[in-house]
Amino acid sequence: MTFVKNNLTAFIFAILIHVGFVALMVFSLDWDSAPEPTVNIIKATIVDEKKVLAEIEKLKNAEKRKLDKEKNRQNEAKKELDKIKKARQNEEKKRKEEQQKVKNEQQKVKNEQKRLADLKKLEEEEKKKAEALAKKHEENEKKIKEKQAAETKRLEALEEQRKDVERKLAEADFQRVLDEEYKKDKAAAESKKKQDAARDVRVATEIEKFIALIHQDVTSSWILPVNFKSGSKCTVRVKIIPGGEVADVKVSKCSGGTLFERSVDAAVRRASPLPVPRDPDVFDKMRDIDFLFNPK
Repeated sequence: MTFVKNNLTAFIFAILIHVGFVALMVFSLDWDSAPEPTVNIIKATIVDEKKVLAEIEKLKNAEKRKLDKEKNRQNEAKKELDKIKKARQNEEKKRKEEQQKVKNEQQKVKNEQKRLADLKKLEEEEKKKAEALAKKHEENEKKIKEKQAAETKRLEALEEQRKDVERKLAEADFQRVLDEEYKKDKAAAESKKKQDAARDVRVATEIEKFIALIHQDVTSSWILPVNFKSGSKCTVRVKIIPGGEVADVKVSKCSGGTLFERSVDAAVRRASPLPVPRDPDVFDKMRDIDFLFNPK
């Protein structure tokens, strides 16, 4: 059957030859023979011919289906080929677009390089112009400074001449005024010296008076320690703040032992506030005082 389907034309041609051969045999028979066999032969021939035609039709249909299938396959292949062609065309278009894009970018780079080169050239030209202007300006400045220096020198010479004349003219008056000022300053200095000396004497007197008062108050506040030795004494440094309050006490050079030293420190603190002068000049010199504590 596969051979028949693959060689349909040859098979049909062979069948037609056989049918013709059978027909020739039928028509070549003796028509005077018995009627029964002739009828059978004709029937058999007709039946065989129908089968042959049916088989032919079947083969035609099979061939048609095969052709349709082949046509469909070719159509599908054509579609696939068209799809591939279209894809290739799109790819080619995309490749050309990319190439064009690259060319455009390259052109942009060239344009930018040219612009930068032109800009650099322009900058160099501007730099040269600026350097030339700066040089010219420097030369002008130098000339102006030289003129100014010469003019200054000339004016200084004139001023020196004027001052020399004025100095000579005013020398006598100046010396007289200077002498008078010197006498006034000397008198004022002597007066101030006397005032300072008097103030120092007054301050020293006031300080001695208040130190005696402080010594008296400390002695009043002092409590005789155990084992006190007669004749014991020590140096006391007291830091006083405004109002007479004791800010700090330091006892040193004590000859009466530790207990005596502690008793003096405690006595100073108990005597706070200490008597202080109202005169700020005197108080400023009493902020830190030293006195010898010698209880008798």
